[in-house]
Parts: sequence; C-alpha cells; structure tokens
Amino acid sequence: KGNFGGTPTGTGFNFNDDFVLDNKKIPGIIKPPIDKDLSDIETSEIKDTLAEDISQIRKYQALDDLLDVSLYTYHEPGDPVGFFEVIIKPRPDRTDFEVIPKDIIFIVDSSASILDSKLAEYVKGVDYAVSRLNENDRFNIVEFKNYVKTFREGLLPATPANIAEGRRFLAGLRSAGSTDVFRAFSPFVKERPAKDRLYIMFLVTDGRPTTGVVDTREIINNLTKTNQNKTAIYAFAGGGKINEYLLDLLSYRNKGTSRFERKLNQIADSLKKFADELRYPVLMNLQYNFASLNATEVYPKVLPDLFLGNRLVLSGRYSSEGLFSVQILGEVNGKTKEYIFQQELTGRDNGSRDVARLWAFHKIYYLIGRIVDEGENPALLKEIKSLSDRFNIQTPYF
Repeated sequence: KGNFGGTPTGTGFNFNDDFVLDNKKIPGIIKPPIDKDLSDIETSEIKDTLAEDISQIRKYQALDDLLDVSLYTYHEPGDPVGFFEVIIKPRPDRTDFEVIPKDIIFIVDSSASILDSKLAEYVKGVDYAVSRLNENDRFNIVEFKNYVKTFREGLLPATPANIAEGRRFLAGLRSAGSTDVFRAFSPFVKERPAKDRLYIMFLVTDGRPTTGVVDTREIINNLTKTNQNKTAIYAFAGGGKINEYLLDLLSYRNKGTSRFERKLNQIADSLKKFADELRYPVLMNLQYNFASLNATEVYPKVLPDLFLGNRLVLSGRYSSEGLFSVQILGEVNGKTKEYIFQQELTGRDNGSRDVARLWAFHKIYYLIGRIVDEGENPALLKEIKSLSDRFNIQTPYF
C-alpha cells in the first residue's frame, strides 16, 4: 500500500493554453518552478519540543503514530513577517491505516472533441481505476457529450460482477456529439454523501464545453455553490487542447486536484497513476487550527482529503517566534482524530525562498478564485500584480 509511483503535485496553475474569461482572451499561465522536495532539507537546527502536558489538551484519538508532519520557515530580507510551510503525509512505514470506504463516480467525456485515439487512452485509464476499486467501495460510470448516459442507477457495490459490467460499458464508448460539462455534473453534486464514506467525482475530459452552459465562471460557481464542499472533484485531461483554467479552478474550489498529460501516448499511464493516488483514503473532512503563533493568510482555506501515498501542504505567514503549534483534525470511519504538532522556532530558518514563493502561488490562486466568484475588481487585480512581480510568478492577468 502507498507505493503508487505518482508524484502528488497538489492543485497548481499549469495553464499553457489561452482561455476566455468575461469574453476576454487571457494568455495561459505556467506553474512556478517549485519542484524541490522540502522533506529532504536538514532540520536538525530546529528542536522538536512537544509540550509535556499535550495529553491534557487532546480531545480526540491521536494520529501521532500514523502521520509525519514537517515545518519549514523562511524570511525575506528586511521583512519581519515570515513564511511557513507545513507538510502532512501518512508515515510510509505504517501499514495499519484504516481505509475509508469511498463512493466514486467516473465522469467520462466522449464528445467529438475527444478523438478516438484520446478516448481509447481515457478508457484504458478509467478501466484500470474501476478494476482496482476496494471491496468496500461503491461506484458508477457516466458518459457525457450533448447528453448524459449512466452505467447504472445509483451507486453499485464494487463486486467482481459489477466491475466486469462496468468495464464492458467503458469499452462501448464512442466519440461523437458536442460537450455539455455542466449537465454531466448537475445531478451528482446535488446528492447527499453517505455518512462516513468519501464521495468523489472523477472527471475525465478536455474541459471544453460547446453546448448547454459554456461560460467557465458560471460552470465553476454554480457547481461549487451547489456542492458546498460535500463532494471532492478530481479532474484529469490529456492532449494538447485543454481548458486547464476550468478544470484547475473547479477541482481547487471543491477539495480536489487536477492532473494534465500533454503526450497522447502517456495519457493512460498518467491517468492510472492519478487514480492510484486516490485509491486509499485515510483521513477525510480535514480542518486545522493554529495556536501560540500569529499565523495569518494560511492556504488552502479548505484542505483536501488525505490518501495513502499522498501529502497535503499548508502555506502561511507568521509574525512571532516561539512555539509553533497546529492542530490537525480529520475523520476516519465516523471517528474524529487529531494530530497536534508543536515545534520551537529558534529564529533560524530551515527553508529556502521556495517556501515564500509557494505561499504567494497559493494566495494568487485563492485571489483568482475570488475573481471567478465575485468578478474582477481593481483591489484584487492590484494584489495579484504585486505578488506576481515580487515572486516572479506568471498569472493570467499580468
């Protein structure tokens, strides 16, 4: 378990295509070069000082033996307000995680813009994901173009017979028709997730709607408001023409991530890796609380769920030294569990400027999400420009 071979990237701007927002053509955006694995940085200069009375402040069952949490800090020269990055991941040496049963709906685009060669790659990847469902999972498959066709009504147990039938359904998909992304999602974001089960919508598409609701902002806002973070949306797209803006923002604002593969002959393999990263959920409905530190502007505002072999990252700012303390809460099969991480800040940073750039990157992402929700306004655009200039991050606006 856990050695899936994929590289968790989180949600990030990877936009290389132009896209349209408010009837304006906006150039693509590229992801900043923050590829360094901070888990390899030497941390011996910072002493781990768990409070002696930590048992007195616990309210829930501890996750301390199951999670690894690392802290990295950085200060810009002359700036007294520092940057921090917290990395949360399941311990790779533990095999006793409780796996949360999941309900997953595979939503597959088979419109004419998905050429036969690309659709074949999509089908290979989704077929693999369906074949590797866990025994307590439930699933359904949705084909969409200018109409929506479901494999079965409701959610089906992942029995060998149902999985075999689902794979036959996938094998029958054919490329034709226009693309109605909004219609494909609408019935499912209204569903109420079952208690103690993780509900996932796994979208496979190019994200280029041509019929029905086609406005990017309207699709993102309507689905997000209806969903209210009940369902995690993960998006995958392959090939050269992709609306990454729609897929990135839709997944980011709905507790998910997105993944893109430009090379046609690698689409199926990339899709398989992405599906593997979502196979074993171990913590859902995560929350975080900071104490003993003036932590501000922490992103993301809502954490995705945590899967075995994956990791989560919190980026923020702080203005005082001393004890860095964060409580991480999550649910596992109906039980709330917690991890209380404490570490003394000595005034000596152990991170590079990548810590600051990653924070700026996430804040820009958050601000663009606000623009999608609220519309453009000078204050938001000014803040995006200031961050993009200071940290050399390309955006769709500057």
